[in-house]
Amino acid sequence: AILYDSEALELVFEDHIWLSDSPRVVESKHHKSRGIRTLTFGRFKVKPSYYNKDDGNVDDDIHVLAFNTHLDVVSEEARQFQARKILEWIESVKSQYPHDPVFLFGDFNSAPGHQSHKILTSKLHDAWDMCEEIG
Repeated sequence: AILYDSEALELVFEDHIWLSDSPRVVESKHHKSRGIRTLTFGRFKVKPSYYNKDDGNVDDDIHVLAFNTHLDVVSEEARQFQARKILEWIESVKSQYPHDPVFLFGDFNSAPGHQSHKILTSKLHDAWDMCEEIG
């Protein structure tokens, strides 16, 4: 699930896939994954009233893409597969909305140095790492 403040954001679209070779097959999973793993995502419009912009100029619409997941708890091989699948979907959605910032949330069951973390951070920034850089 993605919980959000409906006074600040308007859900424009949402979707949900399974992190498997058959992402549209309900409850499908990677053969090494202990459990079924999914990716939920949505595109949200930031309401103009939220950032004190109410001149009605639609060219100034601000949208964000939010993704939420939970990677496998046991198998690093499954986590690597799932991380690659997540990046594929993010890139696919991002190609439709190239100016929208992307946020990926979840329980990744990995840490810096793990291959699944390296896969995700090959295209995305880890907020934790960014905070350490700022000091």
